[in-house]
Amino acid sequence: MWHDTSEQHAHYYSSMVALQSTDVISPKAALKSEISYYDQLESEHALEQDRYSFLFNSSALPQNIFYNDTTTKFYDNNLRIKTLELSSSYDMQVIPSYAIKAGASYQRIFYYQDQINLQTIGEFTNNGYQYPDTIISSRNQNEIDTEFGSLDAQSFKTAGYLENIIEAGGRTIINVGGRFDYFDLDKELTWSPRLNIAYEINPEITMRGAWGVYYQSPVYEQLEYSTASDTNTQSQRAIHYVVGAEYNILSNKTAHNFLKLKVQAFDKIYSDLISSTVTSSGRVFYSRKNDAIGRAAGLDVYLMYSTSWFSGWLSYSYLKAEQKMTASDTINYYFPRNTDQRNTLAAVGDFDLGEAWDLVVRLVYGSGYPYTPSVAVYDSSLSTWRWQLGKPNSVYLPAYRRVDVRLTKNFKLFGLVSSAFLDVSNIFDFTNVESYYYEFDSQGDPERVTHTLMPILPTLGMSVKF
Repeated sequence: MWHDTSEQHAHYYSSMVALQSTDVISPKAALKSEISYYDQLESEHALEQDRYSFLFNSSALPQNIFYNDTTTKFYDNNLRIKTLELSSSYDMQVIPSYAIKAGASYQRIFYYQDQINLQTIGEFTNNGYQYPDTIISSRNQNEIDTEFGSLDAQSFKTAGYLENIIEAGGRTIINVGGRFDYFDLDKELTWSPRLNIAYEINPEITMRGAWGVYYQSPVYEQLEYSTASDTNTQSQRAIHYVVGAEYNILSNKTAHNFLKLKVQAFDKIYSDLISSTVTSSGRVFYSRKNDAIGRAAGLDVYLMYSTSWFSGWLSYSYLKAEQKMTASDTINYYFPRNTDQRNTLAAVGDFDLGEAWDLVVRLVYGSGYPYTPSVAVYDSSLSTWRWQLGKPNSVYLPAYRRVDVRLTKNFKLFGLVSSAFLDVSNIFDFTNVESYYYEFDSQGDPERVTHTLMPILPTLGMSVKF
């Protein structure tokens, strides 16, 4: 006999308020300053309970066995992050062939969280004849450090950058510079040099190349400690190599139309990665350690076209992303990262239908993301099935397909610019798989359950600009 109950709900909220100012210091120099405040709230709740019981006999055992298992998974997360940021940038055209850009920022970050991620397993085993022995066990598994259960903390980040833009020979533009970042929670100061070169072969074709070192400081969910420490989780590091070209196939300013093609190939080498696990419900849990290395290579093709009545673009991307654990004796090989979506195709077309009517069509196709499967293994001695994790990210979900349509009518309402729209997401009602659940049916046999994304969704709306 098998029984399952579950409930899930989530709420996300974000807001931002910003004030900007621009000071023209001279005809060749300008200073921009900004103060902003961000408020981000994440609230997630999930409760899953599986009850599984069976009665069996086995030639390997002298009596019948009755087994009952109750597994309860409870996840509750209330996270609020408030950020106050001050930033400033300075642009100066020193001479016609040389310019500089510089900037700095300071963030004060406040974290508030209450989180529980608890799994309780209760087992009842009754073995014997008329007067059986009874074995009852219960155990808890908490994936969240107790230090992170309830939190009220704060930290700060500082950053600065400098760019030197040089025009050489009338056809070459070189941008060389770098940036520094400091994060209080891991006491880490990083320096990231960058180099970009653009060479204009002729007015229609431009070649581009770039190299740079990039650091991504850990977000709150990736930190090992909630207090500042130089042993805390460090930034993830990447070295980028990029080459590409832009081709202006058609450009007619008089007719207001153009056709442009962009092609870009890249290779990225990662170190100090923070590995993660994606559950069947889509939640991501980070290891909070710099325990992996990785690499990614791919190609992006981007085609843009515009006329007086139509504008749109078509893009194709190929990506191969892999990682390898550095602190594991069993997973000592490269395997696909969670972001390893090999082929992606997207297109957007915006049609001016006249008389203030506008039609936008969006198309997306993406090959499936990788996931770690579970394999059903039969124990003949106990006459039962059990689920066993397979190799990490060794299989892929089915491809993702979606077509959206939005029809808009623009008009004036009490003298104000207004519009009404009908938006239909997934208009062809494609079935897209988000994940798989691995369970047991009422007979105790293994069963893979498919969890799908939303079907066709029509929306009516209206906007008024004051």
